[in-house]
Amino acid sequence: MPRPAVPLVGRTAELAGLTAAVRAAEQGSAAALVVGGDAGVGKTRLLGELTSIAADAGFLVLVGHCIDLGDTPPPYLPLTEAFSRLAAERPELVDDVVTRFPALARLLSGRAAGAGGGPAGDDRVERGELFDSVRAALAHLAVAQPVALFVEDAHWADQATRDLLGFLFTRLGRERLVTVVSYRSDDLHRRHPLRRTLAEWSRLNSVTRLNLEPLGADDVRALVRAMSTAGSTAGSAVWSGAPRPGGADSADSADVTALTAVSAGDVDDIVRRADGNAFFAEELLAAIVQSDTGESLPWQLADLLLVRLDRLSEDARRVVRVAAVAGRRVTHTALEAAAQMPAGQLETALREAIDSHVLQLTTSGRGYVFRHALLAEAVYDDLLPGERVRLHAAYAAVLAADPEHRAAELARHANASHDLPTAYAASLAAGDEAISLAAPQEALQHYETALELAPRVIDRPGDPELILAAVEAADAAGFTQRGIRLAGRALDELPADADPIDRATLLYASVLAALGNEVGDDVLTTSAEALRLVPVTPPTRLRSRLLALHARVLLSFGRDADAERHAREALAAGEAAGSELARTDARATVAILERRKGDPHGAAALLAAVVEQARRSEDFGTEVRSRYGLGSLWYDLTDLDRAEHEFALGHRRAVETGRQWGMWGVHARAMTATVQYVHGEWDAALRTLDTAGERPTGLAAAILRSTGMAVRAGRGDATVLTELDDLGPYRHREGRIGLYAAYAAIELHEQRADVDSALAVIAEIVEELSRLWLDPWFAGRIQLSAIGIATLAAAAAGAPASRHAALAAEGERLHADGRRGARGGEAPTTPRRLGREGVAWLARLEAEAARLRWLTGHDAPSADSLVDAWQATVDAFGFGHVPQVARSQVRLAEALRAVGRGAEAVAAADRAREAAQRLGAAPLSAELRALGGERRTGRAGRSGGAGLTALTDREQGVLAELVDGRTNRQIAAKLFISEKTVSVHVTNIMGKLGVRSRAEAAALARRG
Repeated sequence: MPRPAVPLVGRTAELAGLTAAVRAAEQGSAAALVVGGDAGVGKTRLLGELTSIAADAGFLVLVGHCIDLGDTPPPYLPLTEAFSRLAAERPELVDDVVTRFPALARLLSGRAAGAGGGPAGDDRVERGELFDSVRAALAHLAVAQPVALFVEDAHWADQATRDLLGFLFTRLGRERLVTVVSYRSDDLHRRHPLRRTLAEWSRLNSVTRLNLEPLGADDVRALVRAMSTAGSTAGSAVWSGAPRPGGADSADSADVTALTAVSAGDVDDIVRRADGNAFFAEELLAAIVQSDTGESLPWQLADLLLVRLDRLSEDARRVVRVAAVAGRRVTHTALEAAAQMPAGQLETALREAIDSHVLQLTTSGRGYVFRHALLAEAVYDDLLPGERVRLHAAYAAVLAADPEHRAAELARHANASHDLPTAYAASLAAGDEAISLAAPQEALQHYETALELAPRVIDRPGDPELILAAVEAADAAGFTQRGIRLAGRALDELPADADPIDRATLLYASVLAALGNEVGDDVLTTSAEALRLVPVTPPTRLRSRLLALHARVLLSFGRDADAERHAREALAAGEAAGSELARTDARATVAILERRKGDPHGAAALLAAVVEQARRSEDFGTEVRSRYGLGSLWYDLTDLDRAEHEFALGHRRAVETGRQWGMWGVHARAMTATVQYVHGEWDAALRTLDTAGERPTGLAAAILRSTGMAVRAGRGDATVLTELDDLGPYRHREGRIGLYAAYAAIELHEQRADVDSALAVIAEIVEELSRLWLDPWFAGRIQLSAIGIATLAAAAAGAPASRHAALAAEGERLHADGRRGARGGEAPTTPRRLGREGVAWLARLEAEAARLRWLTGHDAPSADSLVDAWQATVDAFGFGHVPQVARSQVRLAEALRAVGRGAEAVAAADRAREAAQRLGAAPLSAELRALGGERRTGRAGRSGGAGLTALTDREQGVLAELVDGRTNRQIAAKLFISEKTVSVHVTNIMGKLGVRSRAEAAALARRG
């Protein structure tokens, strides 16, 4: 067995147990291991790993396979294979053991009967003599080096081989020998001869049995990803180690060539269908790679699965076909009704299918389940079209007569049997049922099926209530664009003389879908039109919900007075019409308005009450939205612990109610990670954002991905720079995506002092968000300007004086832009009220502007004012913003050195260093190393001496700048010291290094 092509996944405990037996055998404690598991579950892959371990440990590895050759296979075939291979590779060993144990020659193909001293002409061997010879030969070989004997596929072994293995197991002692036998458990029907043999082996103390269970979903996912990046590999060989004739582990399937990364949806589909079977996962992956879709079952795999049915009687095959139409599971009652067989005949057929491991009893004992999900698929795909229609109709009749039937099942069978009226009604019921079970994505699928069937079933195919239900499900599931398309198409198809209530309902649906994205002026117009179409009296639920929705739209446009008026009207209308949904929605809007009025604690109390009311009334959308509002409120107040709690709880409730990919659920998750980032819990933030094993919508994935870019940029991950454009398709739908991605990209450009790229990103994102948010002076411009000026300063520290004027001018422009963003415009009617984080960023904006003026010498501030600016920034971020405090402390340390306050500078740098190490912020750590000043003991430089080790931290920093070829002026600007001080340091450096020039000092430093 060659070494496997991909890492072993999901078998850590099993491999550890097998390896322990191998190590024990190495020390002289012989062992026998019997490994069972379904075909394709990974037995050969696991044993391939074990053979590698044994070979690396110096074992003589012997491998033999049992092969399906019908009812009369040649005896001792795996032992013949093992010793014949050894004869080909190590003939001297085989010649020695045959000479010592002549009976062994009978197992060697091509050897004369009397070879090795056996009686000439006598080709008979006593069974006992042969068994003893095999045992003695293995023991003899184990004297020179430990031996590992692998016998695969014992379910095909002949009786003689089984007896020989049992003989070996009963006589294990102190030999350095381990014997490993594998078999397929799903091939062991009730009368299979190996069943009795296994029971006998299990009673032996020397035998350890191991049954490989199907892999978990996460392990299958990891295998698929490993396979998808493994390069050109023969499909089955990856799992089995080597192609083998026959069976599900065979390499008969098409090669997996030029494997590429597959989508998360494809991976999840493979995980679902493979049912923990590694071989099935591999074949499904191959089908996806080699075709446009992996929906159909690969024919190679289907053929292998259907071979199992060839062993069954006609009655058993019929029962299995009927069961496959039900799906993977079927109740006995439904199967009995659909099969229409006499009870005794049905029971006999079922017993045969169960004994052959095609079907098995469900845990409840009231039905049956296919042993493998793909087996059910293969059988179903093999049915004739007419047979399928007839059986689906039979199941539909059974379900329709059962008052406890699941609507989704009835819809599927009715649709497949072309009973369209029943399919339509059942699809509607299935959608409602899915919504009640917090499964909006499934509900959307059922509603869309009903919409497709409607033109052929009812006179009113564009039913506004059905379309609204579909849009609400799409909104909850996060498929906002699909909701917009559904509502838009229905509005386009609505007749000009349509009922105003129908039109208002569709307009309501359109606005609801649009609110899951950045909204434009047309949304406000649309919601106002819908409201005009519904009369004030009598009170209706539709009007009360339209009032609440319109208030929410007005709120998003900053029209607070109008929003409050409509929200309070919605409260009254909802009370009159009995619409709890309208009331909770309106109360959430009122609470947010209270917050805007400057009463955050009053708003918090209102929001908490809304959350409780929404939870009781099962208005999960408003509950999650309000929990997000609570988290946002505490975040603005910089109560980070409360904020994280509310955001995390909001996300958890979104998951529990099936809304994890809806707008508020996704934003709650993103903000949980944002708070963790601010807290300095970067690894926790990445874990929060990790969607492995999930199936986020494209928009949700983009939001979470852009949020995580802050951590990656802080750690110097340059791949962030390629992702700003990758997120382009989603930036116009959600401004947060572009803004957060821009922050991260500019931070990377600052690390590289790449001014042109940083300014280009700022210009692009400002133009994009000004258009999207209809506000060119959004608050995010404070941070954009601050980190933009930081990039200019990074460039100025090493730039020639000729560039300083241009850098200073760009800095003045960004500084002015940031201040306008803080005010909300040039001369806003109502100045923007900044939260504590906004105030902190404004402080950093001022400090970065002062630093740039210092470095360029244009309107340079005094050293003391520079220190004060950075100390103010450290203090402003002191509410718990760990990354910004650390970055500001680095700048503070630089400024403190400039005024000769060395001890304070060292203390500030040390605090930043500790934070940088905890964060894993490599770029910040590199800045600190260049800055120097770390407290150390035992340095030669502290007690005199000569050479590089004698230099102080500051002298080492100056020397690093000399190596880069900088002048004294440039070094002074970068290190925040005077040119005179630099000159003194350079003189000291040359003295300690024993050189006569700056060039010699730099050359010596380069040599180490």
